[in-house]
Amino acid sequence: MLKGISKNFRKPQGFIGSVLLNGMNKGHEKLTKWALSQVEIGPGSVVLDIGCGGGNAIHLMSQKSKNVFGIDYSEVSVKKSGKKNAYAIAQGNVKICQGSVSALPFENEKFDLVTAFETIYFWPDLPGDFAEVCRVVKPGGCFMAVFQNGLEESTSRKLEGSIDGMRIYPPEEIVKLMEDTGFAHTAMIEETLQPGWRDICVIGKKQP
Repeated sequence: MLKGISKNFRKPQGFIGSVLLNGMNKGHEKLTKWALSQVEIGPGSVVLDIGCGGGNAIHLMSQKSKNVFGIDYSEVSVKKSGKKNAYAIAQGNVKICQGSVSALPFENEKFDLVTAFETIYFWPDLPGDFAEVCRVVKPGGCFMAVFQNGLEESTSRKLEGSIDGMRIYPPEEIVKLMEDTGFAHTAMIEETLQPGWRDICVIGKKQP
């Protein structure tokens, strides 16, 4: 049972995955709202959320933009996000599809903003995946990665050991990786929204 839950954080499946996604929508909401307050999203902004999970970030962004896309490689996540955003999808303001961050099904330089909330822990090839993100961001557009580190190193390592396929990255590594893959003017913003954890938002702007 516990092993099944551990695997579902990486790729939610079945009933357990659906329950976890409900919990993630609720548990990550404060972090998501804080991170979204760090970027500008206008009615005409074209936005992509990678690893959209339960769809709450898409829901929040669709209140500002009429061009929001979501992608997740979990079929359960795509269905859950679709249900959460059913009205916006019906209005043509949101589109959600199943796919991988390693091969995004979008044309070059499509998005003003790409977001990744609590998901880079599981990306299979971080340098290659960041380069793929850079490909679909417009010149002058932004990539925002949102994640957590334990205030104590042992906290992060304990969580890694309990969740299948998870790697928690030092924020400095994420900043360098963004800069190495074509993002400049990188900013790292920190907050402590949950005791014992560093909430981190790294934002990079694609060079023209």
